[in-house]
Amino acid sequence: MQVSGTNLVLAHNRAEAGSGKNRWGGGGGIFAQDAEVIINYATIVSNSVLSTMVAPAVIALHNFTESRVRISNSIIAFHPTSAYPRAAVISQKEGDVVILENVVFWENAGGNASTWFSGAVLTVTNQIEGDPKLSTDFHLQKGSVAIDQVSPSSYYVTDIDGEPRPFGEKSDIGADEYVPIYLSVTPLDGALFLRWNTNTALVKGVSHYQIHICEKSTSNCTTLTADSSASSYLLSNLTNYQRYLLRVDALDANSRLIESSNTVEAFPTDRFVFLPLIARGVR
Repeated sequence: MQVSGTNLVLAHNRAEAGSGKNRWGGGGGIFAQDAEVIINYATIVSNSVLSTMVAPAVIALHNFTESRVRISNSIIAFHPTSAYPRAAVISQKEGDVVILENVVFWENAGGNASTWFSGAVLTVTNQIEGDPKLSTDFHLQKGSVAIDQVSPSSYYVTDIDGEPRPFGEKSDIGADEYVPIYLSVTPLDGALFLRWNTNTALVKGVSHYQIHICEKSTSNCTTLTADSSASSYLLSNLTNYQRYLLRVDALDANSRLIESSNTVEAFPTDRFVFLPLIARGVR
C-alpha cells in the first residue's frame, strides 16, 4: 500500500491498546505497517501513545514486507514521553526505512528520531531545531524558524488554506505558509489597480500603509501612503508596458515596519483580449 499527502495537519491523535499482554506498538500520528508513506508540508504535533508504546509521532513497522516513510518540509513538535523511553519518530526493525528531509523538530520530550532495532534505517537531512511558533490552530506566527526554509525545487502552489506558496523567495516548512499581507495587481490602460488582504491575526496595530513602486529598468522609486482602513489603491498616469515592482508595508503609529506584503511585478497595458462565453445546451 502507498499513501501520500501534502499540506497536512496531524495533531492531538493518540494510539491506545486493549488490556491484553501485548500492549506494544506506537505511532500516534502515523503508523506505517507494510506500507510506503510519503508526506510533504505537514505539521505533525502533540500526538501521543500509551506508556508502553514508542513513537508518538511516526513509526515504520512491518510484518511481511518493508515499511518506508518519507517526510519532507514538515514540523514535528510537542510530543510527550513517559517512563518508557521513546523518540517522536522511529524506524522499528530491519527492513523498515524512515527518511526525514528538511524537518523542524521542537520539544519532543522523548527525543526526535531514532532506530529501535539493528538493521532499521533512519536518514535525517537538514534537521532544524527551533520553535515553530504555532498558533492554537497550527498556523505559523512571526519569528517561526519554519519560515523561508524550503528550496525552490520543492515548491507547491498553495498551502493548506489555499494561500500562495511561496510567499517570499522560499516556501515555509509545514502545512501553513506565513502570509501576513497578500498583494495582487490588476493591469489597466496606463494604470495598475492594487488590492491587498491583511491577516489581522498576524498584523496588528496598523496606523497606515506605505505603497512602494519602483520601475524595474531604472532606480526610480515612489512611496505613497494609504489609510489603515484601505485595502486597495489605483496607481494612474503610468507608462504602458513599463514593468513595475510593487510592495505594501504596514506601519505602526511611529512609522515602524510591522509586516510587508509579497512583491509583485506588473505592467500597465492598452491591449486587452475579451473571449466570448460559450455555453453548451442541455437537451
